[in-house]
Amino acid sequence: MRWLILILVMGSVGAGAAPREGKFTLKIGDRMDVTMHGYTLAEGFSFSHADIAGKLHIKADALRQINLTPVPTPAAARRHGALVHLFNGDELAGDIIKLTEQSLEFNTWYAGKLSIPRAAVQWLVPGTGGVVFDGPKSLNGWGAAIIGVLLGDDGDDGVEGITIQNVFANSPAAKAGLEIGDILTHINGKPYTKKQVMIIFVKSHSVGDKLNLTLLRGENEIVQAKVTLGSLHWEFDNGSFISKGTGYVIGKELKWPPMASVDFDLEWERDIALDVMLCTDRLHSVSYQNAYLLRLTSGPSYLYRNSSAGEGDLSTTSLGSGNPAWGATRKAHVSIRVDRRTATIALLVNDRLVRKWVDRAGFAGKGKVLQFNPQTDSRMAIHNLRISEWNGRLPKAGPPVAQAGEQDTLQLHKGDQLTGQILTIAEGKLNLKSDFGDIAIPLGKIANISFAKKKEKAPEPKPNEPQAGLGKAKAEAAFKRQAIHIRKHHNSKICGFGGNQFSGSWIIASKEKGVDLPLSTMGISFHQKMPSFRWEIVELVDEAYKCKIVHSNVSPLNAKWMIYETGDRILWDIAVPVAVPNTTTFNLGRMGKISGNLLEWSPKAVRVDSPVLGELKLAPSIINSVQFR
Repeated sequence: MRWLILILVMGSVGAGAAPREGKFTLKIGDRMDVTMHGYTLAEGFSFSHADIAGKLHIKADALRQINLTPVPTPAAARRHGALVHLFNGDELAGDIIKLTEQSLEFNTWYAGKLSIPRAAVQWLVPGTGGVVFDGPKSLNGWGAAIIGVLLGDDGDDGVEGITIQNVFANSPAAKAGLEIGDILTHINGKPYTKKQVMIIFVKSHSVGDKLNLTLLRGENEIVQAKVTLGSLHWEFDNGSFISKGTGYVIGKELKWPPMASVDFDLEWERDIALDVMLCTDRLHSVSYQNAYLLRLTSGPSYLYRNSSAGEGDLSTTSLGSGNPAWGATRKAHVSIRVDRRTATIALLVNDRLVRKWVDRAGFAGKGKVLQFNPQTDSRMAIHNLRISEWNGRLPKAGPPVAQAGEQDTLQLHKGDQLTGQILTIAEGKLNLKSDFGDIAIPLGKIANISFAKKKEKAPEPKPNEPQAGLGKAKAEAAFKRQAIHIRKHHNSKICGFGGNQFSGSWIIASKEKGVDLPLSTMGISFHQKMPSFRWEIVELVDEAYKCKIVHSNVSPLNAKWMIYETGDRILWDIAVPVAVPNTTTFNLGRMGKISGNLLEWSPKAVRVDSPVLGELKLAPSIINSVQFR
């Protein structure tokens, strides 16, 4: 076990961390299933392994990736409508509080309230469009209530009712004594001769409701029966629709926006076989529809166009298939995007685009009904179902990004585009300064917002004078024409790293030998990421400025620095070693991703030092994976 010999140290677990199952991938290529207990800067990650007694530790710089098993969503979790994307690639879901000239105030359940520098925001999806449905709360209103019979054709002048062709075992009809051949004439005293009208009336009730039936049995026997409506193959449990068989569809009429997103989480026991009917004009029937049928299977997924001129007429056309990557966890997030105007339907699984279909014949859906029709006896569960306005954005096709110096850009839900200078966002409205005056636009009308990246002139540093904030070594404009050396103890040698371009390669400079060595020679890689420091000047000592660090993305924070200026060069002397930055990307699932340096992982919070947002405290359950650079 090479990894054990190289990098593991037996020891005690760091400050009480909540265990989390997962997989470690090491930089040397090894992988192992572990139970992770936590992280501290001093000890690294503490974890246990099924085949090794005791607790183990591993440093972050030995890891390439951590993949964590999902955990139940905490009670405090809630859905967020907005999505913000930063210029550094970070992306976060949340709710917009306000936008000022300086910052975007953003609220999240997993990291609290955030103040994001406006200059860091690349684009923003307000996400405040209408939510049509958010649930489910029960089966009520979804047409799950049934009597439990198979009805024949509509009655005519000779038959004043509808003949029962079959009675399903263990159904409400069987329990009430209904028989094959009975003619159902009245429900609650009202006569029925049209099958579809009767079905709609029954399914307008809820499971558990009681109905009084009048039946004709034989030639002249009138039978009165009372049934308690039930559901067959569908049940509701703990916020989920659960299907256990075929033959029964559930559906609900909804107010579809022109551009809609249908989102739900799907879990399955053995296989996936679910038909999703979109914008159908038949509420409780799958026959003779004008709609789209999206068939989800464990293999490919298929989209069909259904067109009907009425009873007995149905034309079905296949629009092609896509191949979702469902994964091995038997659960996935499904998102179906529908644009009526362009006859476009897109399928996403786990936030990855499977396929986008465009119906060249025009949009086929003529109704407002969403249906689910299981095609397997294996258990499937649908939960976190939400139907809302869609902003038109798909993965790999994000909002247009304004180039440096251009104006801010708004794309409206109806397809129009506006440019200008965004002044503020407050009280649900965006205030825009445009060529035709200042206007206020409700956020619900806006699909996405792209912010112009302004070019800023680099300030000229004054010779022989300390510059406030010069310690932000990550691409500070004031440093672009200066050579910077940071001296520290490294394996008993005095080394420094420096360079004259913050956006280019960095080198290690040994002051003892006066030789510049590539980073790779030293086994260090920053990937254009340098330590970030802010300091306060404490006192002037013999033409040197003694300073105290007040913020850093590396440790320790209490180091004492001496800053010297000699001509066009600044020298930083430090009395203690400085840790190499361990910039890391944290995958937050549907809430986005964020990069920074891991400070601590405890049961209450994961502390991350973001170069943009400062120190954050993330809910541990939100993190799905961690990628180390």
